[in-house]
Amino acid sequence: MKIYKHKGVPDIILTVLNRASEVGLKTLLKEVMEESQTRFSDSNYDVKHYTAISLGRLVDRGLITKAVHGGEAVFRLSLSGKERLKSIYKPVGDRRDEWDGKWRVVIFDIKESKRSRRDALRRGLRARNFIQLQRSVWVSPHDNYEYVALLKTSLGSAASVLYMVTDKLENSDVLIKSFGLKEK
Repeated sequence: MKIYKHKGVPDIILTVLNRASEVGLKTLLKEVMEESQTRFSDSNYDVKHYTAISLGRLVDRGLITKAVHGGEAVFRLSLSGKERLKSIYKPVGDRRDEWDGKWRVVIFDIKESKRSRRDALRRGLRARNFIQLQRSVWVSPHDNYEYVALLKTSLGSAASVLYMVTDKLENSDVLIKSFGLKEK
């Protein structure tokens, strides 16, 4: 499957801006460069160029706002930008009757220096109705493989996040109640 590079950078920018209330141009560029390395392997791909173009287009479309503070450009995610992110990461509705008796478990180990990515991952899992078992262990009864794969890629954390499917989980009766499921 080919990834269209010019369409990936805007979503990366929106994801980065979603992690903080406002981000300076230098920090934003650094974060986009970091995340783009895992997403685009083409060495001829000019991330700085596409980031500059994408920033202008995102401002024009009203998805982000630009201000100048102390001589540095600062960007924020607008309400429209937040709606765009919601369309990318749609939460799951109530699917109690569809449970196949298997648990989906997400385990991650993301360094403290990447705290914003870790927090964004937790928000994404929470939006998809995962329940936190431990600080870096989350569980859901629903198939979320594609969503978690997209989340891992967009956060640039593919190697630090593991998705598992299991049919046995200790103390699952508590989870069955929490999710409102019928025992299989």
